[in-house]
Amino acid sequence: MFASRAREKQVKLTCAAEEQPLLWLDAAKLEKILVMVLTPLLQPAVSGGSIVIRPDFRPETWGLAVEFSGNRGMAEVVARVFKEGEPTGLLLRQLLGILGGEMVLPLTGATSGRIVFTLPVNHPPAGALPAAPAADGNKPATGMAAEAMSLEEDREQPLLLLVESNQELKEFLREGLGPEFRILEPDQAEQALAVAGDQVPDLVILGSAGTPEAATELCRKLKADRMTSHIPIILFTADDSETAQLKALEVGVDDYLTKPFRMPLFKARVENLLQSRRRWHEHFQGDATLQPRELALNRVDADFLQRVEEIVTKNLADYEFDIDQLAQQMAVSRRQLFRKFKALAGCTPNVFVREIRLKRAAELLKNSPLTVSEIIYAVGFSDPKYFRAVFKERFGVLPGEYPKQG
Repeated sequence: MFASRAREKQVKLTCAAEEQPLLWLDAAKLEKILVMVLTPLLQPAVSGGSIVIRPDFRPETWGLAVEFSGNRGMAEVVARVFKEGEPTGLLLRQLLGILGGEMVLPLTGATSGRIVFTLPVNHPPAGALPAAPAADGNKPATGMAAEAMSLEEDREQPLLLLVESNQELKEFLREGLGPEFRILEPDQAEQALAVAGDQVPDLVILGSAGTPEAATELCRKLKADRMTSHIPIILFTADDSETAQLKALEVGVDDYLTKPFRMPLFKARVENLLQSRRRWHEHFQGDATLQPRELALNRVDADFLQRVEEIVTKNLADYEFDIDQLAQQMAVSRRQLFRKFKALAGCTPNVFVREIRLKRAAELLKNSPLTVSEIIYAVGFSDPKYFRAVFKERFGVLPGEYPKQG
């Protein structure tokens, strides 16, 4: 998951893969914990050094040790994020607490250190057996860890980016929205833009960003960036003039609210925006004729999806083509890709790519002289049985029956 980013940062990233006992753990949460540890260590400011991940066995517990060396920036990140209580560090400790685990940070030097997070070892219930991994690149085992992580994210609270320089108003919004949403709170407009691109929130709530011009400019930049162009934006301001509202709409604001306002009204506006996106996802998933690029609500998103289609189509017959390769060719991180697709299509990139393959297969079944077997391999499936199962799930009939449906 982090291989391409590590190469970009010239960081040697290795995993000490040694024989381990069978463990009964929540794989999705375990992967999420590892993601939350590694992401800060490979942030843009970091370059060079090495990271080694190895098992850490203790009495009645099991965990992973993330050891880093040769980079002062990583040590500073650990001190800031995990010791001084930045949001990522706090969320990580909360998640470990829920699972009955803990994190230990025994720093050993200015350019090296070791992060250890441990979890209690549970025993499988009687009769439970681990699922055997599937060998085929298109079977559910491919990308399942990432799928599980994404599905777990779906069950989490929506992620909001709140930009407001007035501390009293920020506290009011935090108290009102905190129970139902996860909130990112960058201090300045420039920082907000970077955080939005990295975290890809579900919604941006934009208030005072220093000056009215700064708020408008931030909105314009968010809508112009391909990683944030899809994110709904609520702008709240004391200016209720028609000129101000028109200017906000011109730069892409999705909803405009004037101060003062009551929290029930504000929360209703937030929920309406999120709900409208969910309904659009359902429409996409239920329409077998809708093309992926038709999901776009603006030009930037259309270009993004068109580029994805071009890459997938170019590699359509390659059943080994995976999400890591897609992310690399899109020049984004795997996590950014997952967040972007969750927002645009309500699904993971794996499902989205499979959707392109299945729709192309349906077109070929209707309009080409190729046999079903030839089409299966032409669209990148190497297991006919699996293809028939997912095709029937998607279109309601087996591939050989599809042309008869008109």
